[in-house]
Amino acid sequence: MEHSERKRFFRVNRALLRQQAHMAAIDSATSPAVESLGIVGAMAAGALAGYWVINRYYGMEPSDMLALTGALTAVFDPIRKLAHVNIRFQQAEAAATRVFEMQDRPRKSASPTPRPCRATPTASSCETSASATPARPRTP
Repeated sequence: MEHSERKRFFRVNRALLRQQAHMAAIDSATSPAVESLGIVGAMAAGALAGYWVINRYYGMEPSDMLALTGALTAVFDPIRKLAHVNIRFQQAEAAATRVFEMQDRPRKSASPTPRPCRATPTASSCETSASATPARPRTP
């Protein structure tokens, strides 16, 4: 019995280690991916705004291009922070799922059948007594 429990313990620990390594890899890859997407988006917006300024589309002036660049920069920072928060929420959801799975499992009792409590001189049933053993007698 002990050998099978030890094997099960190591198997569960290996699975947990794989899951944690996978979460760490995703966590470390998210920040560079979001930064790269932000850079690509800023370059595309800059190229489009530059094209509009050069060809005078929509009456765009160089000062409008600077305002657009500033607005894009201001929008990017909350998006980057939100991507980091999203990972934390996913980790918390996975942890909560594990906790609820543990709580939903049937409980194992120490003994298969409950032992009847002994009758005490001060109480006639287990429901009325705080413990199944008699209290110490008072010394006069």
